[in-house]
Amino acid sequence: MDSKTDLEKQKKKIVKYLTRKEFWSHGYLKYNLLKRKIGFITKTENNYELRKLILYLVDEDIFIKKKTKVRSYLYQFPNPNRIIMTQTPILISFD
Repeated sequence: MDSKTDLEKQKKKIVKYLTRKEFWSHGYLKYNLLKRKIGFITKTENNYELRKLILYLVDEDIFIKKKTKVRSYLYQFPNPNRIIMTQTPILISFD
């Protein structure tokens, strides 16, 4: 799993599975639960490869990473079909 193309194939497989299962409804999850789920999807048990894959997915903004008070992290798979609303300020001038 060293090549970039292999990581891309794994990424597509993971995103397709998690979207089909509506995984965003679970909210934030601990690393261990996320690692087990990704290991199940990719049929991989090697901890090094799973960690490398999770870090790649976080860098690609597939997962949202949130720091907790106890120096650990929680991960969330956001809804890919969500509508992102941006607020832009409106300037109104009266003459």
